[in-house]
Amino acid sequence: MVPRRRAEGDPPPVYETIDYASNFSLCINFDGYFLGVGKNRAYVNGKSIWYDYVEGDALTVDKLEDLVEQLGYEVQGRLHMYYCMPGKPMNEGGLVKITCNDNCLNMRAHVTFGHKYP
Repeated sequence: MVPRRRAEGDPPPVYETIDYASNFSLCINFDGYFLGVGKNRAYVNGKSIWYDYVEGDALTVDKLEDLVEQLGYEVQGRLHMYYCMPGKPMNEGGLVKITCNDNCLNMRAHVTFGHKYP
């Protein structure tokens, strides 16, 4: 299944199972900028968009780049992608730069082991 962009205000889907191959929802924050350093660092003036039915067993850096490019951004050589580890704030070392498919495996593992975002 192709990831589906969730319309603003729509509720998230209810997924039947949670495992590495299952679908999950992915929030992409974009169009903002980082301000400050260290514990004073923040991401400001950004927007968020949700994609539902992202296939866990098919998530790769290339797939993430495709989703970001659907928002009108060219990733190659221009943007860096990060994910935030569950339970660890961005300004306390929670951001992980997505550079390889192993990073995607780690993101899927967070979903698999029950971490959920509001």
